[in-house]
Amino acid sequence: MIRITLFFSLLFLCISPFIPCSCFAEQETNTSIGSLNLEQQYKQAKSYFNKLHNTHLGTKRDNWLNGVRAFRKCYLSGPQSDFAVRSLYMLGRIYSSMNKRFNLDMDLNEAISYYRDVSDLFPQDTLADDALFAVGKLYLNKKHLPK
Repeated sequence: MIRITLFFSLLFLCISPFIPCSCFAEQETNTSIGSLNLEQQYKQAKSYFNKLHNTHLGTKRDNWLNGVRAFRKCYLSGPQSDFAVRSLYMLGRIYSSMNKRFNLDMDLNEAISYYRDVSDLFPQDTLADDALFAVGKLYLNKKHLPK
């Protein structure tokens, strides 16, 4: 299932060479994520995700959305790679964390959608069952609906 947000992310990637921007607010180096290989992109996005949880960066929603963009870009850079499934799973995690922090239903719905994308697009991957388990927990604890 291709999500509308992924479509717009792909569209953004097509026009991004014409828009000067950094993928991370308050980035420590001047290295653009676009110039990194896929593994480096993923590691940098994961590092930023951890900083969101452990530093003042996590207080601003815009910083979380920068993390979302980094994982989307990683997914779109290699949609059939091992990093694609990890990036989709991390998108589920980041939106789940955003829901806990900012209590917005749209974040909860995005988390569920990304976790389902993991299991739908990569059913044989070891993260597929983790993603389904995460969906079940979100429905039980947040939506209070068994599905």
